[in-house]
Amino acid sequence: MQEGVEASEPEATRRAAGVTESSRANRGWWDRNADEYQTEHGTFLGDDRFVWCPEGLDEVEAELLGPPEDLKGRDVLELGAGAAQCSRWLTAQGARPVALDLSHRQLQHALRIGVSFPLVCADASVLPFADGSFDLACSAYGALPFVADPRLVLREVRR
Repeated sequence: MQEGVEASEPEATRRAAGVTESSRANRGWWDRNADEYQTEHGTFLGDDRFVWCPEGLDEVEAELLGPPEDLKGRDVLELGAGAAQCSRWLTAQGARPVALDLSHRQLQHALRIGVSFPLVCADASVLPFADGSFDLACSAYGALPFVADPRLVLREVRR
């Protein structure tokens, strides 16, 4: 580098990406960065809290899913579960969660913390469940901004 010339950061840009490319890129990024993410955010997230991130709104206070007692016995799909903290909280309320994440490494963190519910490594745009399998679906950590076609994911969730 020339003396007196500052190194510039590469510019972030957006470009169109298909569902397959987006899925592959997201899986790779989250698998590579899961350890760092859990180290940086794990204390804040806790092991069994339901925190609507990145806003930090706690489900205990917000009750966006309704009163906790209404979750008892309900089948709940958690999309973008990461280390499945929200699914642990749902289990404590008597729900029957399934924690789904695209990243195998994130789900390994869920196993490290401990689980008593199913973990599924899959793409949310092609959910591996029969129609009507769940009473409720949630995504506390904002998985939708990372996918190429959020409408496709929402149609899958609705199904």
